[in-house]
Order: sequence, then structure tokens, then C-alpha cells
Amino acid sequence: MVVDYGNAKEKNLIVNEGAVYIGSNFQDIKSTKEFVQGLSDKLLGYFEDKLTVSTKPKIEQIKNAAGKVKGFERVVGFDSKITGNLLEFNKKLLETSLFTEAEEGHYKAHMGIIDVTQYKDALVVGENEQGDPTIILIKDIYNKWSLFFLVIFLRYY
Repeated sequence: MVVDYGNAKEKNLIVNEGAVYIGSNFQDIKSTKEFVQGLSDKLLGYFEDKLTVSTKPKIEQIKNAAGKVKGFERVVGFDSKITGNLLEFNKKLLETSLFTEAEEGHYKAHMGIIDVTQYKDALVVGENEQGDPTIILIKDIYNKWSLFFLVIFLRYY
């Protein structure tokens, strides 16, 4: 049996580098180049090679006399994750990673309750084969995974 998977143009796949924009309350999101160009001040950065967005629903069983049956479950939220190698290191990355600016150019790790202002929204933007933007909005995020630094030493003889 042969399965016809179609092709990249039919699937609207993201084929060019991805970028992530950080902000609060993005309004009137449109998959147009003009909309994306208007986000330049919110750019977190571009990703190298591969950018992955995953989301998993949190499903809760509603208690009832019949036990676990179809129709007695509800979605109460989603766990979403953006994974990739960011090419830039900037102030927005630190703030999204729960660091606060102690003084000009100096940051410290935030301790204690996460303030509601520290949650941000992320727009993940890529381009499909036709060059049109593909946009994914993830609300109320922060980077809880870590900051990872890779230092490469080049030696020339």
C-alpha cells in the first residue's frame, strides 16, 4: 500500500528560519508581511536550523457516578513549549528567563512569586514555501528551562 503524503506546498510547512517575538496582548494578528514587519521592536531573535513548538492539553476527568466515561472530560489548559537554538542573546531573553535588571546592564535572577507582569506572549513566525508568514501565538509564557551558552574556540595556524 502506497500512502500519498502530498508535498511541502500543499502542507503549508515552515521552510525558512523561525523568529520569536515577545510582547503583551498582541492585537489583530494577521499572516501578512506588513504585520510581521511592524513587530520589529518585539523581536526576541531568530532560531538556528530548527524551531519546535509543542503543545499538550491538560485534561481533567469530571467526577460522576458512572466513573471514567466519554463525555465527562474537559480541557483545563495547555502545556506549550518552544524549543530551538536562539542566535541572539539580548535583554528580552533575560527578562523572559525571569531575570530582572538590578541596574543599567546588570541583571539578577528573580526570586519569589512570579509577578503577573513577568508573563509574556510569544508569536512564533516562520515562512511557508510561498513566502507567506505562518504565525503561532502562545500566551502567558516565561523561560523556565534555562539559559545555555556555547562557547566555540577557533584556533588558526
